[in-house]
Amino acid sequence: MPLIIRKPSKTVVAIAEAAVNDAFAPPEIGGLELAAVAARPTLSEPHPVYNIGLDEVLKGRQANLSAAQQTGWRYLVSQGGNTLAATEVDQPRSRGEALFSNISEGGFAMGTSAAIVAAKQFDELKQGAYELRVLRIPALYVMALWLHSTGQDLLIPISSGPAVGGTQSPGTPEGVVVNQKYDPGDFFQRLQSQAEVLARFESQSGNAVAGAPATRSRKAAKKSAPRSSGAVKKKKPPQSGRTRTE
Repeated sequence: MPLIIRKPSKTVVAIAEAAVNDAFAPPEIGGLELAAVAARPTLSEPHPVYNIGLDEVLKGRQANLSAAQQTGWRYLVSQGGNTLAATEVDQPRSRGEALFSNISEGGFAMGTSAAIVAAKQFDELKQGAYELRVLRIPALYVMALWLHSTGQDLLIPISSGPAVGGTQSPGTPEGVVVNQKYDPGDFFQRLQSQAEVLARFESQSGNAVAGAPATRSRKAAKKSAPRSSGAVKKKKPPQSGRTRTE
């Protein structure tokens, strides 16, 4: 069965389209836009984004996905059949205020596309319907497809860059293989030791756990080699600015 794709509000769609059109606007050469000869990027595979905190991951196999909070919506940006980037619109509450967040070009965008392709080959999707979501663990710099159904949830780690040996993505915790399915208990148990190391470090240093580094600016990316999903276009809101959903 095909993945269930939830549809965001028209306002979220408009914000995402405006941001992508602005970011990927073709240059003019001799008064003619390159768009005349090149296809414009399109939005595809909309999915809600959920964040889950380090405290929950520390529970390991007892961690509960019900603790994840929806933070907004994410689209893949494609052109000519290739994934170029991903764009996000913040919307913490269903049909609440929506605001452009970022456009990220690189690892996690391409990794999401690859994970979706892999997911469609799993027997579970051939036998039942699953809603497409993304789960993000900011403190560990981990993202996973979250395939949700009434009776079962599956988590598929997303690659943040070219895989080593075809399975191990740079920065992926040991024991976690990208594009492979895990039940939530197994997935969180595999992340528990890394979460414990980070928690001890934070406790000793007295620092708060860092948030997701997936929205680094281009300027910051130039100063240091990114661990991440590639260059990111920071929050440059479209002309519509802040808006509320219908």
